[in-house]
Amino acid sequence: AIEDLQTLKEACDDFYNVHYEFEQFQSFWDGTPVFDVNQLNPDACKDFTQSKDYAEHFLPFVGRRGFLAWDCNEKIAMARRTYACGLISEEDFWNFVRPLSQRANAYFKSWEEYAMSCFCGGLYFMFREQRNDEDKVENYYEISCNMLNHLFDTDGAWDRNGWFTYPGKKWVISAYEMKNLLVDWKGAAACIATDRILVDGCKVGYMYREEPDGDWDSGWRFMEGDETDDYMDDANNSGIYGLNTICNYSPDILPLLNAPYGTAYIRNKAGEFEEDRIEKRD
Repeated sequence: AIEDLQTLKEACDDFYNVHYEFEQFQSFWDGTPVFDVNQLNPDACKDFTQSKDYAEHFLPFVGRRGFLAWDCNEKIAMARRTYACGLISEEDFWNFVRPLSQRANAYFKSWEEYAMSCFCGGLYFMFREQRNDEDKVENYYEISCNMLNHLFDTDGAWDRNGWFTYPGKKWVISAYEMKNLLVDWKGAAACIATDRILVDGCKVGYMYREEPDGDWDSGWRFMEGDETDDYMDDANNSGIYGLNTICNYSPDILPLLNAPYGTAYIRNKAGEFEEDRIEKRD
């Protein structure tokens, strides 16, 4: 039962996880499986293989964006119902929703991309939950098509409101090109990083971990290391991103992410990280 913010998160993570499954499947399609499927019992192996094969049908349409939009939609809808019932505060609602919207914004560039991910993710979810009931899957297909036609019709909600884009920024690595490098990460998945990394394509040169600024925050802060005080004082030069995003820019930070709060690392002249005295540069 959902009673507060924590149980809301647990329920959503348990139920709305089709994008996580897609990322697991992606590792098999890439030839770098995250586990040995033969170690599963026969029923689990059959179920996993059927789900993986079904999900692969959507790969040409969603690419590495996967089914993220479906998970976001369903989690936000659950949060709205929880808030409407008075089980969480308005502040809790926005703390829950904000990281989801930021992640969606990083993955998608238009409502059309978002809709395709949501539509395909929903079909996969119905296949997984109603494997032996083709009528329910067909019914979901028809309802979703009608809903999307309504949203994209002239003066529809997604026709009236353009997709938000960060002005003047172009990421070196697009979200749908990214690999999931944090399959086993259990902590908060957000961090703060500067444009020297994401826009200029520099490796992380300095990183530190402070006490988190909410449940969404891992506490990690990433910089190239050459940012001036004036640069850091301009909020437009930094942003909130997923830890996995920064790992794609600098995979060598992966072994350091479990370091405790109050830890800092700096890249030395040999290109390797060494522990440093923590210095809050933001």
